[in-house]
Amino acid sequence: NYYPQDIELIAEGSHLSVRKNYCAAFSVEHKGEEQLCIVAELQRTFLRRPDTAAITESIAEAVAGEFEIRPWKVILIKTGSLEKTSSGKIMRRAAKEALLSGTLEIIAQKQFEQESLPADYPLPETGSLSEFMINWASGRLNGGMPVDRNKPLVSYGLDSIRAVELSDETSRIFGFEWPPYLFFEGLTIAEMAEEGEKLMKKG
Repeated sequence: NYYPQDIELIAEGSHLSVRKNYCAAFSVEHKGEEQLCIVAELQRTFLRRPDTAAITESIAEAVAGEFEIRPWKVILIKTGSLEKTSSGKIMRRAAKEALLSGTLEIIAQKQFEQESLPADYPLPETGSLSEFMINWASGRLNGGMPVDRNKPLVSYGLDSIRAVELSDETSRIFGFEWPPYLFFEGLTIAEMAEEGEKLMKKG
């Protein structure tokens, strides 16, 4: 399984002009299929005369080589365009909304041959937080057996160590921080996901 931060890491290292820790990978729907988009900030020193064709191609080739799926679209934007949370996480949802609304400060973009994402390709968004938590609980707490979203994580043996692991993973993937006490308040998995969605919207 691959996650947005894995794709972003490869994109960042694909060309010297790409600003480190300022890439956003997310999926968008196009003609009824989910497509991979990558938004990348350029370093300020490369803004004057960037070889945009070479940069977009480098990003696409690097991602395709690592994950065996070519991005549908690569977008290059000005330094300082991507929003981050207070903890320094890229706000992928905000980047996607800016792209779809036309408010991104785009330097160049390239659309590649359409290649839809596999149905199980995990590029989590707000709506899939509940599913992510269910899959996590099943794999980490319940030996791969199904779990009930209407039960709390502690009923499946969540302890402080596992809580830290879950917090780290959701922070890395979804870009928000859980208040530590939430894990032990007796909230169900579904209720935890709802709280997480509220935190994501706050950024």
